[in-house]
Formats: sequence, structure tokens, C-alpha cells
Amino acid sequence: MKSLPSPSVLFCLLATLAVASCDSSHRSTAQGASVARSSVSAFDEGDKRASLVERTVAPAESAGETAKMAAVEAKHTPEPARDVRMPTEWMADLDWSGSQRVAHAKSSKGAVVQKLFDDAGVNFPPHDVLYRVFKQEEEFEVWAGDEGKPLRLIATYGICAASGVLGPKRAEGDRQVPEGYYKVGYFHPASSYYLSAQVDYPNASDRLRGGPSPGGDILIHGRCASIGCVSMTDERIEEIYLVGWGAFMKGQPTHIHIFPARDFGPLLSDPKLSEHHAFWREIEPGLLAFDKTHRIPAVRIEKDGRYVVTPAADPEQPTD
Repeated sequence: MKSLPSPSVLFCLLATLAVASCDSSHRSTAQGASVARSSVSAFDEGDKRASLVERTVAPAESAGETAKMAAVEAKHTPEPARDVRMPTEWMADLDWSGSQRVAHAKSSKGAVVQKLFDDAGVNFPPHDVLYRVFKQEEEFEVWAGDEGKPLRLIATYGICAASGVLGPKRAEGDRQVPEGYYKVGYFHPASSYYLSAQVDYPNASDRLRGGPSPGGDILIHGRCASIGCVSMTDERIEEIYLVGWGAFMKGQPTHIHIFPARDFGPLLSDPKLSEHHAFWREIEPGLLAFDKTHRIPAVRIEKDGRYVVTPAADPEQPTD
């Protein structure tokens, strides 16, 4: 394990011990939620234990700066190489009200988000939105599309902090990031971690398969600290928030797919991870189906909690 920077990481660890759930905006002060910016709790593939490692933090962007995003033209081919929008050091003033935070996001990132959508060939605000989280790669994808059209990749972000190990969340206090199929329950403009989007964990599958206390308060949020949440830093959450909020204002849900990795093969062949193999085989079809069609698949939860994925129909493909 690498040596840890100080004092920021020590403060992050103290904040982790002090906070009972990921987003304690209803139970703690904004001061208590101010966390370290330059450390990340990552998934260590070597021994499958969570470890703190240093992440290079990119300088903050100006409002006019945009990432070089390649539009997704082909539907049935792997995604082209793309830039990853990394965490930044900028931190918002948590004394701002919720309306002030959203106003700042719009003024500082509205043009940036619009450019990302223009480059991808998607109207903003979008009709359909999908957030995809890949725990092993520590990456967060934002997909969006017009009504009835395949989704296109808008941006890929580096995750600043995500606690736990590979595998689903099953109990309160296990500090796990969930895995499976979810939606945004609500958008919170006055979070203790600046802006946040609540993951609707536990879903029916989690309640059936977990213990009597599966936990909750799982969020995608700003800052750079995690106790089961996905932390993106304040600058990046502004962009992510605006995309999902845009769909919400049109009455559309934001889907969230959380996977252990982009490639399930090595995980399914690792005997040390055998306790998760059956679960991962359930959720892998959703990853493969979306990668093929860029349409959000239908997901059903059986009475025993198992996921059953049905790929979305592709209207451009002939049917028998």
C-alpha cells in the first residue's frame, strides 16, 4: 500500500469514521461534511481489498473548456477511445443554498454540457439518460439519447472515491457500493457533499437477498469521500447533475447500472470471487445487451430476487 498524503487523507479517514451513512445531509452540518479532495478509496484487484491510493487530480476547467469527446456513430461496434474527465480540486462553498448551487452549476457548466451533447449529436436536455458505473476501472459513464433513438456516450468520468470491494451491497454498514440496476430516486441540490443524485437502493432484489437491514442513503455526489457512495468531486458532479436534472424536468427517469467491471471474464474465472459468480452472471447480460444496441434493456426481478434482463428491441433490425 502506498504511503498516504497528510493531513488531507487523515481528515478523510476521520470523516469516514464519524459519518453513519454516505450522505448525512439531514444529520450533519455542512462543515462536518467537508472532506479531503486528493485521495480515493479504490478497488484493489490484486488482493480484492479496498485500499487508499493516490489519484492525479486535473486542474479545474474554465467554463469555456470542453473535453474532446468523439461522437458515437456505430451501434454494434466497441466504443472508440475517449477522454476521461478526471476529478478536479475545485470545491464549492457549502454555505450556498440549494438554488445557489444549481444556479452556479448552470452558469459554470451549462455551456460545457451543451457542447458535450452537441459533439455526441444528442439534444439537450435529453429524453433518456443512463449513468453507468464500473467499479474496477473507477469510471462513470453518462449516456443520453433522444426519444426512440439509441443512446450515445456523452462523457466518461474518473471516479474520485468509491469504498468497498467488488461485489454487491447486502447490509447496512458494509460500506459497499451496490451492484445491479437502479434509477435516481431524487436529485438533492443541498447535499452535505454539494450536489447529489440518490440511487434507489435497496431495490426489490436487494431487499429479498440482503439481511434485515440492507442500508440505504447511497448517492452519486460531489467532494471526494465515500462510505458506499460514488464520489465525483464538486466540478464533475455539476455536469452529471445537470444531465440527469434535465431529463427529470422532462418527466423522464435517470437509469443507473452499476457493474463490478467492464469485462466480467476475469472475475468469473477467479475462484477467490466465486461467492459472487452467480450474481454477476445475472447482471452481465444487461451490460452486453446495452453495449450491442445502446438501448436500455428491460429488467425484471423475480420472487427470489434474481435479475432477468431482456434486451431492448432494435427497430432497425429485422424480426422473424
